[in-house]
Amino acid sequence: MKHIKAFEDALTGIRDEGRYRVFVDLQRHRGQFPKATARFESGEREITVWCSNDYLGMGQDEDVLASMHEAIDSFGAGSGGTRNISGTTRYHVELEKELADLHGKTGALLFSEALTVRTRALVGRGAAADGSSTQSEGQYWLEHTAKERVLEVMGRM
Repeated sequence: MKHIKAFEDALTGIRDEGRYRVFVDLQRHRGQFPKATARFESGEREITVWCSNDYLGMGQDEDVLASMHEAIDSFGAGSGGTRNISGTTRYHVELEKELADLHGKTGALLFSEALTVRTRALVGRGAAADGSSTQSEGQYWLEHTAKERVLEVMGRM
């Protein structure tokens, strides 16, 4: 099959250029944040993970772990899908209300990652600022005028 050969050749080229991404196999050690064991074909070694999203080590905090176990026991594991399709968990609704109260706002919205927050906030702000109604117009605004407005938008969140 020609298409399989084309993909194989493309992957070979990427590997030959040193651009093929291989993810490190890590095993984190509970109670030893930020230590982990990295596994390679040649063996394994102990490492320190400096780029974790668990900045404060809360993923190993006993109170956090107990709350996670309680949530799993009550709701099960996994979200079941995106919130716009399968609804929002009670915990997320309660956290959004608590965050809104904390910041004196009428509402709050959780996102899974900071990049999503920044991108959506800026694109949304751009669409509102210039009357854009499409994502591409919002993207244009983001690319051409956002530099002056980034702090303003982030400050309102």
